[in-house]
Amino acid sequence: YSIPMRYSELPRFYRDGNATVDVAMIQVTPMDKHGNFSYALACSHLADMLDAAKTVIVEVNENLPWVYGLTGCEINIKDVDMVVEGENPPVAQLGAGGAPTEVDTAVANLVVPEIPNGACLQLGIGGMPTVLGKLLARSGLHDLGMHTELCSDAYLDLYEAGVLTNRRCTLHRGQGMLGIVLGSKRLYDWVDDNPGVIAAPLSYVNAPETIAQLDNMVSINSCIAADLYGQVASESSGLRQISGTGGQLDFLTGAAMARGGKAFICMTSTFGQRRCAPFAHPAAFWRRHCHVPARTGVLSGDGAGRGESRRAQHVGARRGARVHRASGFPRAAHCGCRVAEDLAAERQALSAR
Repeated sequence: YSIPMRYSELPRFYRDGNATVDVAMIQVTPMDKHGNFSYALACSHLADMLDAAKTVIVEVNENLPWVYGLTGCEINIKDVDMVVEGENPPVAQLGAGGAPTEVDTAVANLVVPEIPNGACLQLGIGGMPTVLGKLLARSGLHDLGMHTELCSDAYLDLYEAGVLTNRRCTLHRGQGMLGIVLGSKRLYDWVDDNPGVIAAPLSYVNAPETIAQLDNMVSINSCIAADLYGQVASESSGLRQISGTGGQLDFLTGAAMARGGKAFICMTSTFGQRRCAPFAHPAAFWRRHCHVPARTGVLSGDGAGRGESRRAQHVGARRGARVHRASGFPRAAHCGCRVAEDLAAERQALSAR
């Protein structure tokens, strides 16, 4: 089952007593000389969950990487009731998935030109954000930063290409920030004992007020469907629940608040059925201040009225053109795109009537 909430709210869910925890058992790294165990790959909400638990049991896994972090990423032996030790299986890895499709690459190529040097990146989970990471690694951009809920192999690709430096991050300069690590053993080896990568609870990492402090914050995620009103469904298809609420809405809001920030929701136009619908699926979110790249173009929902959003998608689909409005269609002169000119002409003709 799924409890509706933003991921940044999950730690508070435990703090406020919304969940009773009798026994909590988690895997941790071996203890350091100060008596601390690292939460390793999943700082997430663990500190608050363990604080709420009546009994805390830790299982030591010698294969887990030690990930440095802020308060809430370690637990001391004095706060542990039982320690379990034994044979350690390899740490689970997330496969790279299949080769990127032509459509994935087409959508990713629309997003890359919108990312400036020095941008701080959040890449969501899925094929398209992974493709974007690989394209950015050879894009010629430099001094990119990382502030992300999920750290994947895409960031390692950027680091190895010399693109990811965190040098221009306005928070935690010189260090990449994350809440969870999920990927290959290469990725786990990279974050292990690496002071250039730090973790924090998601009540901090995903908080829109934290994200808003990062200049040129760029959030890139995918979705299931979008409608002509600028609403996006990312967790359900119709009444069928596909996933719980992640950090997409947190990062969308924070990026919109940040100076020079942008948020992208990426999608293919079809996947078995049409994904751009006249009106939203149940449980869709209103995502007015985001850009929605599909195969043939990018639609910016920032400042658009409902009629303008509908006409923009209609004209864009008809012409196969790229639609990008940073300031609203009434200022079509700043858009430099034919679709914006068409819409401005259409509005002028309607006014003349």
